[in-house]
Amino acid sequence: MTSRIAVTGIGAASPWGDDPAGLWADAPRDAVADGWFDVRSQLGARGYKYLPPACRYLLAAGRRALAGVPAVPGPDLGVAIGTNHAASALHTDMDDTVLRDGAEHLSPALAPFFAVNVFVSRLAIEHTARAFSLTLTTPWTAGLESLHVASRSLRLGRADVILAGATEAGDGTAGAEEGAAVFVLELRDLAERRGAPILGHVSTHTGFVSPNAPDATAVVHAAWAALDTGPAPVTLFADDSAVGAAVGWALRGLTDDLTVLPLAAGTVGPAWQVAAVLAGGARTAVPAGARPGRSVVAEGHRTHVIAVASRAGTVAFTAVTREGGS
Repeated sequence: MTSRIAVTGIGAASPWGDDPAGLWADAPRDAVADGWFDVRSQLGARGYKYLPPACRYLLAAGRRALAGVPAVPGPDLGVAIGTNHAASALHTDMDDTVLRDGAEHLSPALAPFFAVNVFVSRLAIEHTARAFSLTLTTPWTAGLESLHVASRSLRLGRADVILAGATEAGDGTAGAEEGAAVFVLELRDLAERRGAPILGHVSTHTGFVSPNAPDATAVVHAAWAALDTGPAPVTLFADDSAVGAAVGWALRGLTDDLTVLPLAAGTVGPAWQVAAVLAGGARTAVPAGARPGRSVVAEGHRTHVIAVASRAGTVAFTAVTREGGS
């Protein structure tokens, strides 16, 4: 039997706190305040001042994720992180500087981050991860896709432990996400041998629904089979496209507990939802007839499915099963 993918660490950085249990996607949230992330208190006094925001968030979340996990030798540790807008604001500032003052006025500290993979490489360097460092940028699904790629890589033996997740930085536009989530993933068999705390498990699937002829039934049914889950609550992050509607319609044929939430500009929101489920966070918006504020474990559901569907046709699914509970 194939060993399950265990989650042995969770870390988050968000404007609404760093407790993963408080990051349920439909929880009431205040507007993001400037200066919510204090570099000195979260990362230290030296070495981080000139890093761009998305990199800072990622490093903070990575530290928290690894805090309770036994040390991993660098050659056995890999990194796979998704992002859509980590460098967007930085690129805008660079363009303005070059047009106004010339390229010679670019910041030497920030110039390397013109390449978005450098954000993720900085996390790998921080923890001497030498198995691989991979940046995923698929629109909207990159966060969940990182869990999928990490799961496949673990089963292929490309690393023993992988840091997966997402990071985003606000770019000044409405609905832009800001913050990070990082998960420590490893095969359950190895986690047990290492004495790592097992917080839960994930199973994943990705696919594509043609925006020109959006029939998502086959894709959604294939995903459900791959996730190997029974009846479970589903949170779908979707835009107002035909693809989003088609995926929602197909999911309603598989679950009577579907919550559809708007898809934000970025890829960290669904990753926060994964973290909230693993941490036992409580739902606030639930289907008609359900009890408000219930936890996913309180209703007998230790498994919750998080899905993303976008107008680009990219779709991703992650089934999250919390260890223990009722």
